[in-house]
Amino acid sequence: MKLHILRVLPIILIFPCMFSCSRKKQQKEEPKPVVSQRDSVLLDADKKRNAWAQQLQAMTVKQLTDQLSKESVKGLEPFNSMAYKELISRKSVAIDTIQNAVIKNANRSSLLSLLAVRKLSQPVYQKLDAQVKASVYVDALRSAKTFNTFGLPHAKWEEAAQAIIEAGPVTTRGLEALLTDKRPAPMWGSEDYMEYKLYNYRVKDYAYALIIASQKGKLQLPKDSDERDKMIDALSKGKQ
Repeated sequence: MKLHILRVLPIILIFPCMFSCSRKKQQKEEPKPVVSQRDSVLLDADKKRNAWAQQLQAMTVKQLTDQLSKESVKGLEPFNSMAYKELISRKSVAIDTIQNAVIKNANRSSLLSLLAVRKLSQPVYQKLDAQVKASVYVDALRSAKTFNTFGLPHAKWEEAAQAIIEAGPVTTRGLEALLTDKRPAPMWGSEDYMEYKLYNYRVKDYAYALIIASQKGKLQLPKDSDERDKMIDALSKGKQ
């Protein structure tokens, strides 16, 4: 038995050495200009990010709200918006400034600002006119180019979708107009894109899923779009 262990042990010890040596060899073989260029790009990106963070910290609530409007039009998600994170991180914020901006522009350009109000003050958010909130949310969904802002209907709802679900009947009625929208609703990012491709989601699928979720219904989404169309048609006929 001891002899067997002694025969096997050297082989076991060889593997870590082979892996370590191979890794070191790979690092040595990697051209220095490539390493230098990569490090330079990462360093430059980090500097720009830090500089932008400092600019945001110096901004007023009005300036941040204006920035959020631009980012909302571009379709930037709340979790990727440094301006959004800066605004909701502040302990003392003039909510009226953000609220007034949402009321003035009740469309997709106010999505991030509306979500910021929801995060900063639930009492103020609840008092906002339901039609204003519906106009912002429905227009944001209708005009989206990618749908990471809302999440994946069969897997996980993001903050914007959660807000839509809790928004109430006025928003639900607005979503009904999108039940015929066959435009693709793609995701970006390797994993999210792969999930999207399994279902080939369309805007109408999002509208349907959000309506069902808002009604506290059981959401079952087959991967086959024809099967989903039958469910959407049944919901549409029930609304007539």
